Formats: sequence, structure tokens, C-alpha cells
Amino acid sequence: MTLSHLPPTHYYIRLSMEPRCTDVLRIRKSLQDALADMFGLTFASTYVDVLSVNEPGSETVVRVDSEYVPVCLWVCVG
Repeated sequence: MTLSHLPPTHYYIRLSMEPRCTDVLRIRKSLQDALADMFGLTFASTYVDVLSVNEPGSETVVRVDSEYVPVCLWVCVG
């Protein structure tokens, strides 16, 4: 029996946030609005799943589909 590795379908990105926010819906909406502003309606519906927000609201972990990782990183870092 041989083991084969499946390519990852999702990536997890840890983000630092300023100003701080603990509202998951606001974080997701802000990311989707930024995607729409930078890349238009094509990327406005990119699925971004906010998995975790730390208690002070300074960091979050989001999950995105592997094909949208470069776009999401461009929005978050760029």
C-alpha cells in the first residue's frame, strides 16, 4: 500500500488587525469589500471563512480556497 498526498484545497492565513475587531461578520465583510474594490465583482464573492478571532480582536485566522490565496494575500498585505 502506498500513500499519496492530496493537494491542499484550503489554506489558513493568520492576520493581525488594526483597528481591533472581534465581530466575525464585520471582518468577513471587510475582506470581501476589499476584494471587490481591488478586483471587481469577479472576486467579491470569494468565500472567506473566519475561523477564529482572539479575545482582544487583534488577530484572526481565515480559511480560503487554494486558488484564491494569492488574491487574498494581495488584499491583506498589499
